[in-house]
Amino acid sequence: MKGDHAGAFRELGAGRYARLWESLRVSNRRYHFADFLAAFVFSFLLVLMIRHDSSGARWLVYKEGEVASSTVRMKRAVEIEDLDATETQRQALIAKLPLTYDYDPDVFRDVGNEWKLALQAHRQSLLHDPDLKTPRADLATHLGTDVSADEYKAIERVGLTPALEGSFYALSSSLWDLLVADSRPQGGGLEMVDLRSSKSRVLKPREVDALVTIDELRSLVARISGASKQRLPPPWNRWSSKDVAAIAALQGRLLRPNLTLNKKEFEVRKVAALKDFRPLVQRLEKGEVLVREGERVTRRAAQVMTEFAKVSSRESRVGGLLAEALFCALALGFVLLYLRRQYPYVLKKSKDVAVGAGLLLTSVAALKLLLVFQLEILAEQFPSLPVSFFLFFIPVATPAMVSRLLIGPRLTLFFSVLHAVCAALLLEKAGLFGIYVLVTSLVASASLSQCKTRGALYRAGAWASVACALLAVCLVAAWGGRIPLSSDAEHVTGLPVYVWTFVAGSIAGWFASALTLVFTPLLENLLDYTTDLKLLELARMDHPVLRDLVVKAPGTYHHSIIVGSLAEAACEAVGANALLTRVGAYYHDIGKIGRAEYFAENQGGGPNPHDHTRPHLSAKIIISHVKDGKVLAEKHKLGKALVDFIETHHGTTLVSYFYNKAKQEAAKPDSTISPDEVREEEFRYPGPKPQTKEMAILSLADSCEAATRSLQDPTPARIEGMVRKIIQRAYAEGTLDEADITLREINLAERSFIRILLGIHHNRIQYPDQEKGLPPPPDVIKFGRKS
Repeated sequence: MKGDHAGAFRELGAGRYARLWESLRVSNRRYHFADFLAAFVFSFLLVLMIRHDSSGARWLVYKEGEVASSTVRMKRAVEIEDLDATETQRQALIAKLPLTYDYDPDVFRDVGNEWKLALQAHRQSLLHDPDLKTPRADLATHLGTDVSADEYKAIERVGLTPALEGSFYALSSSLWDLLVADSRPQGGGLEMVDLRSSKSRVLKPREVDALVTIDELRSLVARISGASKQRLPPPWNRWSSKDVAAIAALQGRLLRPNLTLNKKEFEVRKVAALKDFRPLVQRLEKGEVLVREGERVTRRAAQVMTEFAKVSSRESRVGGLLAEALFCALALGFVLLYLRRQYPYVLKKSKDVAVGAGLLLTSVAALKLLLVFQLEILAEQFPSLPVSFFLFFIPVATPAMVSRLLIGPRLTLFFSVLHAVCAALLLEKAGLFGIYVLVTSLVASASLSQCKTRGALYRAGAWASVACALLAVCLVAAWGGRIPLSSDAEHVTGLPVYVWTFVAGSIAGWFASALTLVFTPLLENLLDYTTDLKLLELARMDHPVLRDLVVKAPGTYHHSIIVGSLAEAACEAVGANALLTRVGAYYHDIGKIGRAEYFAENQGGGPNPHDHTRPHLSAKIIISHVKDGKVLAEKHKLGKALVDFIETHHGTTLVSYFYNKAKQEAAKPDSTISPDEVREEEFRYPGPKPQTKEMAILSLADSCEAATRSLQDPTPARIEGMVRKIIQRAYAEGTLDEADITLREINLAERSFIRILLGIHHNRIQYPDQEKGLPPPPDVIKFGRKS
């Protein structure tokens, strides 16, 4: 029972999630959330590419001491950090921090022990090696400091005795109570931590004032050693003044401070103090002069220019980027919503939209690379050419030509407009360049509307060259003979500018067609597209699939050729893609190659295998040619466009002959099944139904050709009646429900079918003795047998 409850709860949860998912799916279909999300991602990437800092990126930054080549004014009012004042205030704040020093009361005693041990070790070295060649270096090694020749001679004169070993304590013991640091502390207070007892206390002001530095301590030791002998403690009062001064100087260098700054604690306090510290800012008004032409750049001006560039760069980052991306996403999302509602066929294929978006992003990135980073570099490398030559040399029509061949004219128009807008934003002041990009893209795209040969691509390049050259010259003239960029120092002026611009535009058009010819085959294979150029290759009769078809299924091959002619004529009549439909017709029945003998057009009057086959199996064999054709097309990489023709040319129609035959056999008394058990879905093609105008026309052409071929007396009236019957039946059964084809276009296709079929089945003149010696027709043979 417990398990039943658990199962019920699981089913309840699954139902809840299913309802939630369904509501999200319905909401997405109604409000197009996915479109807005995709638009935001696309817009963010696009803004990331086209957005550049209009003030910081092109803001002149001089170094201190340089001579300004032009007057620099503030382009806008801004508050930036005052570096000098900020640093002064920061140092003042740090100076007020309480300092923590570690106090080592045993440091002087340790130094005295080190002095004693070093002398003892040196004495042992001399005992072991009386002929030691470098005794002074040996003593310096033990002491850890240099020993001068005078200092070592003084030690030799007084002798390495216990009195010398204890001389450090005798001279310096009176100084052990002093507080000694490396330097005099500057701060808001001083805290001392005793390393022996781990106790801490804050020094009083008088104690801080009494603190001495290590240099002051050494000077104090020197003064003590320079006092009169009567005032010196033993053994110092027994040595000569010269020896006393030398030994005291050596011992002074060994002294170390007993107060050392705790840097770790100081850093912690400094970080805490600077946590809420705010830099000082200065406001600069728009138009304020930082440096005039010919003047040397001051420290303040250099700092202001550097900081302004940084501020401009920071302002162009995340906040502004997201805001601009959101703005563009909303705008693009509403445009997509409008297109979805008013022109749903434009964005019908998500793959085409994604490919178009990818082409746009790639082309904008390449354009930015050329415009922003390479244009001026090329102009500097080739000063004899104007900047306009390199600008209009860019083959801006290439993306439109590639997208026209891949995704069609409708999306190409949409993305060409976006490409032009991006180009205008990239060039800012030279925004008219966006119109140049749009017009040249549209001209090149329109020139590819009938790309049935590779020569059409070159003709499109010629038209693009004419458009690029003329528009480029007019645009440069509108700009006054120079490109209005920030650093457009032209070396070439006058008529040569227009000549070079015309040359650049002419080359750009041809260059665009050449790039299209290179990239289109790569992209169509990578993205599984079937362009007109690929269709031209597939239409060649020496393709391996077509060679197999003509050898193994000659009747099907002949049928496919005639269907191609019918479909092509109908597509030309309605304005559809005639080349695609004709090639689709060539390959639509390739699935019959494996079992060609089961199809009537390949039997040639011989035995019919279906006579000895059950209707269900016969129908399965007939229907399977769609699946077999799809597998064969994918094996030979014919492309999805042709696979769609193979799958949809029968739609979900009924194989009525074998269905009726199965019904008749089921009605026989000895049948094991009843006619009601013969299911219609077992005799229907799997579909899908035709989805496009071209698929619908091919489906109608296929049915009309097969039906008229079966006519025993194909008179014009019978052919015309049969075509109308086939089309009306397809319309009544809903075969064309999912295709974007109108009744007017169906009527135009019908007329084209009738015209072509009448031409195929027309009567010919019978010449005398033409049939002499031939076998009699089938009806005569039958008549003779009956008689």
